[in-house]
Amino acid sequence: MTSRKSIAGFVLRLVLLGALLLIPWPGLQDAYGRLFCSTANVVFGSFGSHGVVRFKATPPPAKSADEPAESSAFLAAFREAAARSLESDIAAGLSNRRTKSTGITPPLHSRRMGYIPTALVVMLVLATPTPWHRRAWAMLWGLLLVHAFVGLKIYLMLLNEFSAYDRPIALYTFSQGWKAVLRDATLVITFAPWASYTIPVLIWIIATFRRRDLEAFRTVAETSGTESTETGDESRKRPNKRRRHHRK
Repeated sequence: MTSRKSIAGFVLRLVLLGALLLIPWPGLQDAYGRLFCSTANVVFGSFGSHGVVRFKATPPPAKSADEPAESSAFLAAFREAAARSLESDIAAGLSNRRTKSTGITPPLHSRRMGYIPTALVVMLVLATPTPWHRRAWAMLWGLLLVHAFVGLKIYLMLLNEFSAYDRPIALYTFSQGWKAVLRDATLVITFAPWASYTIPVLIWIIATFRRRDLEAFRTVAETSGTESTETGDESRKRPNKRRRHHRK
């Protein structure tokens, strides 16, 4: 019963935290986009010996004059934030100091690249029914790992851009085989939406659980399976007793 209550509490806390952190609140994406750009410029502003990177937030699209007006200012801001959360909001300017060439990355989505993985780790760690001191350590390691993951996404994208054969900003030259590997890794890790949802779950497991926790989960699963089997056997025996009683 205790394990069932713990699971129910975990699911309830996860839903509440998801409502708090994943809803596109007005102003949240713009604020995170600016933070994302400033942090990325500090870490990746100088790329290699001659590369320069400058991340910048892109302005939201202009409103159409045909859009119906909202009756509430908050509803209008919320609707605008929800639409903004589905759009690309940042881009990076690239330059090669040696060749004096410039370029730009494809439009990027700061919410999908950084915010969602971070929010998922925070949600999962806070919702886990473990002592608070363990949750604090798990939060520390989880945030370190998820930001390393976000940094890897940015690094792969920039390395892919700075190694393009047909671009004068190229800093590196790879063989066709390694370039194909880099391109596929960038598509899967940086741009594929599933990575932003599955990798945080793995980070949560690594940062939160210990070997004895996994053994306890296995024991609970085996106990639950045994109880369900015994319950099924008892339910099958009861009709037999009734039949014997009728025969007598």
